[in-house]
Amino acid sequence: MRLNFIAALILSIIVASFAIVNSKIVTINLLFSKVSVSQALVIFISVAVGAIIALLFGLVKEIKLKRQLKEKKKELKDLEQEKKNLKQELQITPEQEEDLEEQDRIEENKEQKNYFDM
Repeated sequence: MRLNFIAALILSIIVASFAIVNSKIVTINLLFSKVSVSQALVIFISVAVGAIIALLFGLVKEIKLKRQLKEKKKELKDLEQEKKNLKQELQITPEQEEDLEEQDRIEENKEQKNYFDM
């Protein structure tokens, strides 16, 4: 978080310095009119619009990721309930359950090892 703040502060100082150095009046041609404004103002507005667009894209991505996380948590909960129901149907003893959990851990470690070996 601090690194982001420091990077934003440095970028702001650079943009402000650049805008101050380029402070002459420029004419901007819009579709049906012309506007004369300070070049510094044009630079500040351009940077602000770019930051807002980047923020919106970031928010969209964050919302998608939160939705995916919520779906995965629900899926995990459903699978855990299904596992519990299957264990009850099979009437597994606590010792058998420990053995099954150990086998699950071994399989999970194998899958992780294979994933990282790719």
